[in-house]
Amino acid sequence: MSAPGVVSAEQPAPLDEEDVILVVDDDGSIRELIADVLTAKGYTCATAESAEQALEMLPTRNVSLVISDIYMSGMTGVDLLAKVSRLDPDLPVILITGMADMDAAIEALKKGAYDFLTKPFHLDNLAFSAARGLEKRRFAVERKAYQEFLERTVAKRTQDLKQANLDLILALSEAIEAKDRYTRGNCNRVRVMSQALGAAVGMDEKSLEMLEYAALLHDIGKIAVPGKILNKKGPLTVEEFALIKEHPLAAVKMLGELALLRPAVPAIRGHHERLDGRGYPDGLTGDRIPLEARILSVPDAFDAMTSQRPYRPAMPVDAAMDELCLGKGTQFDPQLVDLFLEHAISRKLNL
Repeated sequence: MSAPGVVSAEQPAPLDEEDVILVVDDDGSIRELIADVLTAKGYTCATAESAEQALEMLPTRNVSLVISDIYMSGMTGVDLLAKVSRLDPDLPVILITGMADMDAAIEALKKGAYDFLTKPFHLDNLAFSAARGLEKRRFAVERKAYQEFLERTVAKRTQDLKQANLDLILALSEAIEAKDRYTRGNCNRVRVMSQALGAAVGMDEKSLEMLEYAALLHDIGKIAVPGKILNKKGPLTVEEFALIKEHPLAAVKMLGELALLRPAVPAIRGHHERLDGRGYPDGLTGDRIPLEARILSVPDAFDAMTSQRPYRPAMPVDAAMDELCLGKGTQFDPQLVDLFLEHAISRKLNL
């Protein structure tokens, strides 16, 4: 049960504020007559002797309907209509005019007036028009409230779904690291650095989300590589390294049919490509390597160099940065390496 005063995401907010009809006329007798008639019908009224005063009152009262004379000293009712329409397009305005001003009344309807009454008007017609105007307002407010409720609900469920997807992906990344104990924490570190680098490049939110998924799953294909090879102490044979090089394609086979992860596949497939074409699995060069893959390759290489591996000790951070610089233009995109170093992205993990 929700706490008192807290609006649940499961239902629209209640509309319990009292409707106020604002009566605007520079003729005090007519202004008070209209207010008295509507008050007798059970409505709450406020009055203003000018359009200028009415505009000052609008922000301070829960005005649901404006009834205004057209011709007043100072600002006219039509001018008031225009300003009200800009302030609150859903606030209905009823204009009052004399028989000789029908052209003005028709023009006001074209400009958005809800209704008009001609003097002398029948009091029942006044009450009927006011009731219809309030019903229109109530419908507009309820529609807006329900639309906002739907937007909140969709946003919450979208976030819940995203979190569920992320939980699944985190579980998969943990499965990778359970097999290769020397890369424990690698996926999450690469995730943090890749997203920071992607943001520095100017990626939008959706692209950053896919980059996050790609970083967490970039080595999932290693599940297909024998553990004795992943954890081997000492150099790999040509055959063993050939099996390691298959892991991007193995990842593509695992993830390519999943609609959620399909946009992340190019980054996963290409994160071991090199600008000079000496990478794998496709030997792509330069800009033929997807941007996401070029981004992912920098943090992945940096983390590999600064992590303990079975065949070598971890490299100091500064030495790893020097290696990135040496690889600019051959292995890595120079602009991405510069951004990585300029924004001290590696330091985000307090390495």
